[in-house]
Amino acid sequence: IFSLLPGALPIRWMAPESLYFSVFTPKSDVWSFGILMWEIVTLGKLLLFGSQFLKLTRKKLYVHCSGSTPYPGMGAREVMRRVRDGYRLERPSHCHPDLYKIISKCWAGDMNKRPDFTELRLVTKNPFKIKQKI
Repeated sequence: IFSLLPGALPIRWMAPESLYFSVFTPKSDVWSFGILMWEIVTLGKLLLFGSQFLKLTRKKLYVHCSGSTPYPGMGAREVMRRVRDGYRLERPSHCHPDLYKIISKCWAGDMNKRPDFTELRLVTKNPFKIKQKI
C-alpha cells in the first residue's frame, strides 16, 4: 500500500478506494486490469471489422477508436461519483458473457471480493471452458 502524490490521475482506471482514499493495493490493480480488459474487448470490435475501417479517413478512424475510452461521454467528476454509487461499464454487445463476468468481478466495490491476479491468470487462459467460481 502506498499513498498518492498530487498530480494528474488516471481517474477512469482507478478503483473507488484509490479515488476516494488514496489506497493502492494489488486489488486496486485488479480493478484497473478489468478496465484494460474492457478496453481490449471494445477495441477488438474494431479489429473484427478492420478491413472496413481501412477505407475510413484517419480522422474518422480516430473518432471511432476514441469510443473505446472507459466511461465515454462522462467527465472525471461524473466518473468518480458514478463509480462510487455502483455504476459499472456495460458489457459490449460482442463480448462473450463469460468473459464479461470475469471482467465485472474485477470491479467489485469491496476490494476483498475481487479476484487476485493468480485467479485471473487461471481463468483468462481459457475463459470459455472454465466454469469455476472466482
